[in-house]
Amino acid sequence: MSVNAHDEWRRQREEEERRRFVAMFDPRNYHPPAGRPEVGRPPVYDAKAEEARRKREEFLRLVRDYDGAWPTDSARY
Repeated sequence: MSVNAHDEWRRQREEEERRRFVAMFDPRNYHPPAGRPEVGRPPVYDAKAEEARRKREEFLRLVRDYDGAWPTDSARY
């Protein structure tokens, strides 16, 4: 392999490495590991938050009128 051919080969290899390195940081090339969601940690079951959400939903069900409007929207409030 002549010196020029070797330089050309090295230049092509460096370009390919540079392309691969840049592609690593391209979000279009990011795939999360199989079977895992993209987020960092799996969601933790929070009993207090779940209870608060359930109570809030129950309260909203009680507060809303039968037609789904807020009581403040109607004249009888």
